[in-house]
Amino acid sequence: MKLRIFPALACLFGYVAVLPAQRNLTGAVEIKLALDKLNVLGSALMIAAHPDDENTAMLAYLARGRKARTAYLSTTRGEGGQNLIGSEQGEQLGVIRTQELLAARKVDGAEQYFTSAVDFGFSKTADETITRWGREEIRGDMMRIIQQFKPDVIILRFSGTPRDGHGQHQASAILGREAFIQSSWKAKRLLFNTFAFTVEQEREAASAPGRIEIDTGEFDPILGKSYTEIAGISRSMHHSQGMGSAERRGPQKNYLTVVEGEKASKDIFDGIDTSWNRVEGGAPVGKLLEEAARTFDMSHPEKTAPLLLKARPLVEKIRDPWGAVKLVELDEAIALCSGLWLDATADRYRVIEGDPVKVTLTAINRSRLAWQWNGVPLAYNQQRTQTASLKPGEPGRFTIKNGETAIEIERRVNYRYVDPVEGELTRPVDVVPAVSVNVPAAAVIFPSSQPRAVDIQVIANMSGAGGEVRIELPDGWKAEPAARKFQLAKAAEQQVVSFSVTPPPGESVIRARAVATIGGKNISTGLRVIAYPHIPPQTLLPPAEIRMVRSEVRNLARNVGYVMGAGDEVPNALRQIGSNVTLIDAEYLAGGRLSAFDAIVVGVRGYNTRPDLRANHQRLIDYVAAGGTMIVQYNVAEGGPFGRSTGALDRVGPWPLKVGRERVTVEERPVKFLKPEHPFLNTPNKITPRDFEGWVQERGLYFPSEWDSRYEAILETNDPGEKPLSGGLLYGRHGKGVYIYTSYVWFRELPAGVPGAYRIFANLLSAR
Repeated sequence: MKLRIFPALACLFGYVAVLPAQRNLTGAVEIKLALDKLNVLGSALMIAAHPDDENTAMLAYLARGRKARTAYLSTTRGEGGQNLIGSEQGEQLGVIRTQELLAARKVDGAEQYFTSAVDFGFSKTADETITRWGREEIRGDMMRIIQQFKPDVIILRFSGTPRDGHGQHQASAILGREAFIQSSWKAKRLLFNTFAFTVEQEREAASAPGRIEIDTGEFDPILGKSYTEIAGISRSMHHSQGMGSAERRGPQKNYLTVVEGEKASKDIFDGIDTSWNRVEGGAPVGKLLEEAARTFDMSHPEKTAPLLLKARPLVEKIRDPWGAVKLVELDEAIALCSGLWLDATADRYRVIEGDPVKVTLTAINRSRLAWQWNGVPLAYNQQRTQTASLKPGEPGRFTIKNGETAIEIERRVNYRYVDPVEGELTRPVDVVPAVSVNVPAAAVIFPSSQPRAVDIQVIANMSGAGGEVRIELPDGWKAEPAARKFQLAKAAEQQVVSFSVTPPPGESVIRARAVATIGGKNISTGLRVIAYPHIPPQTLLPPAEIRMVRSEVRNLARNVGYVMGAGDEVPNALRQIGSNVTLIDAEYLAGGRLSAFDAIVVGVRGYNTRPDLRANHQRLIDYVAAGGTMIVQYNVAEGGPFGRSTGALDRVGPWPLKVGRERVTVEERPVKFLKPEHPFLNTPNKITPRDFEGWVQERGLYFPSEWDSRYEAILETNDPGEKPLSGGLLYGRHGKGVYIYTSYVWFRELPAGVPGAYRIFANLLSAR
């Protein structure tokens, strides 16, 4: 299965799979680390399944401490998980987590790679994962990355056994081991970085035969931090997963065991020459670079540049792959020692596809060394610029000479601007069509055969954009008018055009497409910007497609209050079936008139993420007792080896209820009706097994494991070979009203336009 993210990304200039290791450091510290790294010709590749699976302490130790070329290969981009900071799911969440990984690597100093595997959600077996990924395809991806990176050692984060838990964890290790064995590049050894999350695991790891022990809690006086402190900062970049981590101080033992290849007794690089002596012609280079590192004066880094310049022609002659790697590092080190500031800035952040990009190349020599750029001397601290027209994705290239020696530097093209609050910022350059066509939602529901308005937003990405837009529908569906004209004078202007769409009488599910025609060219892509403070803005160009669903849905809840949790698109879905939805903020939750609502829905992870919700829990229970309907969607279980209990879930209902960790990952699994005559299954919509067909990704998450006898369990389901789970929908009458706790994944099914999900949720809203 291929990941379908990056063909839809507009920020072609801004996306790079591998980031320079020292970009998060500056000044003398950055130069010192760059000089030390020049003398290390060793490399390590870590393999795991998802963003956040990586051992950031080990990566920091290897990259920052041992100065080895280090990388993390994440088999997926984590698009199948949950989102703690917003409503993005699927590919959009994968974009966020990709950027979070890149941000983490800037901190710990490693590089980042991916395979084409899709994170399809939680899997309970390696066999299921490997079948869905494709063994040959993903193993082949890993082998190509191994061939490209050429690691001396490969480190598996998982064992490849059921002890790993998640089937994708197991599969990453199984395929990683196969890739190690079958790759044409022969790494010296394959190691397993054993777990030590619990006391029992720590004891087991410490007593493993043939183990290698590494203390990642070692303090680095140059960095001013231990590698575990750096790891905490790196791991905290995973905002969307709520992975804020402590910066640990003191000893932190890590254990590795060799599972394939040559044995090692004391160090993962045993038997590997990591000096310049490993390559032909490297010995004189090593001597020059050792002298450069030894004589480095942090107050006068420019004094080190002549030694580096002397080494450059020698490095250029080396034919070993290490020669190309170290030549790039050497040129960057020379630029750092010379105080060369090199930048490539576009004149705008959105470029029409097919057009060249006007880029300003800027060079400043902040040392007294005699540098020339294209034959023109770079005087001390004087800015020189040149303009260039580049193709989308092409970097800015600088050839800077000192005497007869030239260095080659590349810089990614960004748009540089000043924000009145944040100051100077950069953002990626987006390549976009002349106009963008945004559809109202991924799915539009027609609960009856009546026509409904469908609004299409047209955005100009250039001045003077005019044309017409239409909705393409199959036979039986009708849009009026057939087309509408638009005229936008300036870039960034928007116009909303409305169509009346009439569905056929019977049930129907179709794929519609919005198309804009401008200058004889058809455009059918939208524009979506994902913007969070911790990552660069990401511009996506999703297909302008709508899943249109004609399904009979009756809903008795006219006014619905929604307490947003971590973020989801459920409110927009409920509006489509006739509910007026009001988002309830902290102020209204504390003092507003809750009785104005027929039903109040708590969004996903509401009790995990909203302290004000927990503080006003009793107000909501009183609302139920007075005759209201309250629906609480899933919350994440607390405690266990990977987290602590905060007490957030001590009270989520009118009576005791314990959230567990069980889930049902196979979305096609049958759902049993425990009480077929219950009003919930019959009013206002008659629910049948057919309503559970066509679901996406999974059935439910974090099913309650225990609950008070006053709750009624209505539904039951389970994964193959596992015990039935009946806590996925708990119904309780409290006073005059109804309380419902549900772990079924409505936050996935409703935005995806699953017809039965709308009918079932309408019954939840209508419960009395």
